[in-house]
Amino acid sequence: MLIALSVSVACSEGEAPEDESHHPVILVGVDGLEWRVISEMIDDGELPVLTRLMKEGTFGKLKTMRPTWSPVIWTTVATGKIPRKHGIWGFTKEEDGKQRLFSNRDRKTKALWNIFSDLGRTVHSIGWWMTFPAEAVRGTMVAQTNTLAQLKSGAWKGSLVRGLPGQVTPPSFHDPVMEIAAEVQESLPELAKASFGEFEYPLSKAASDTWENGLWVFRADTIYLGVVEKLLASDGQPFDLMMIYFGGPDVVGHRFWRYAYPEEFDDPPTPEEQKDFSQVIRNTYSYVDRAIGHILDLVEGEPTVFIVSDHGMHAANREKTFPERRELFSGHHMNAPPGVLIASGKHIRRGSPDRSAATGDLPELGRVHDLAPTILALKGLPIGRDMDGVIMEAILDEGFLESHTPTFVETHDRPEWLDARPDELLTEEAERERLQQLRALGYIQ
Repeated sequence: MLIALSVSVACSEGEAPEDESHHPVILVGVDGLEWRVISEMIDDGELPVLTRLMKEGTFGKLKTMRPTWSPVIWTTVATGKIPRKHGIWGFTKEEDGKQRLFSNRDRKTKALWNIFSDLGRTVHSIGWWMTFPAEAVRGTMVAQTNTLAQLKSGAWKGSLVRGLPGQVTPPSFHDPVMEIAAEVQESLPELAKASFGEFEYPLSKAASDTWENGLWVFRADTIYLGVVEKLLASDGQPFDLMMIYFGGPDVVGHRFWRYAYPEEFDDPPTPEEQKDFSQVIRNTYSYVDRAIGHILDLVEGEPTVFIVSDHGMHAANREKTFPERRELFSGHHMNAPPGVLIASGKHIRRGSPDRSAATGDLPELGRVHDLAPTILALKGLPIGRDMDGVIMEAILDEGFLESHTPTFVETHDRPEWLDARPDELLTEEAERERLQQLRALGYIQ
């Protein structure tokens, strides 16, 4: 069940040019989306929305980078630049002898939402990595705060705290977003049951922890979807770019790979555990597929759609014995398996109808660096010559670049922009709790 709400959200003054307002770009970042799972589900007649987008557009592998840490890669997607330039090196940094979280204020170069806003275009960024504290944009930003002030309630990723500055811009949208979060929290058991069903057998301590520690990402994704629904269903204003992030496939891939592919492990789950958990990964992919379809149903005009993952996923700890009393990851991505790129819609080349989604049959269409310059080219906006990415010509309609000659500037960055970076910080308590979460996930020591 998807939540639908209706609250009017005021956009900044001004409109995109008439010929652009009907062709928005929708960039859906899906963490850890894996081609193997997509291929198997499509063969079984599942994932109807992704199947349609693939038939109507083009699809293939997206080359990623190492380390495959979400804040690094998703910032590269948003900026078109490598970490040395954008300034986000991982989850944490050493500062004044302490381990501190990277945040939006550490980014040293403009992202797509800054560039679009500066050039008079409307942009919405919902749940994207490294956006706390939220910036003033020509549109809306809901930051992935990860403040963990509600750790006691079991809510980790996507936590939103009423009254905490820096989570939402414009500030007038803060309370409506909090209402979405509260509604999702209240209805989470029913929403989870609708997507994942009920367990048939009692869960062991480790299995219960695995499930509870994965449910928070479903909560976060549902909140972000609710925000997008609100913007698209009730605002009615044209926009040029919408960026939305879903983290579910990565989280369940880490935790439930062993249940989906037990034959790959020396210590497979029990038949009862497999019965309860074997479909969690597929159910999560199906949820994301429905969410994307729901978003596209609400979008007016003729959009260009990008479905992007930062990396793939595969089995891990295959030869280990999985303990009964604590959680052990069975899926990982640290060797940088390629991500997913599905592009469809206005100005996107239609791929070969004979090409399947089988992993071995997929071409490499570009790199994570290449999304930003490609999106700028599609919208007729100048590309920074200091970007490390290039336009992915292979996915665009033949002749598009000849009829829409790309323009360039030396850089979109200015010293005064850096000086005006947002200065809100997490509280020390919230930062400690976030560090605790990252240690539990195995990302930091």
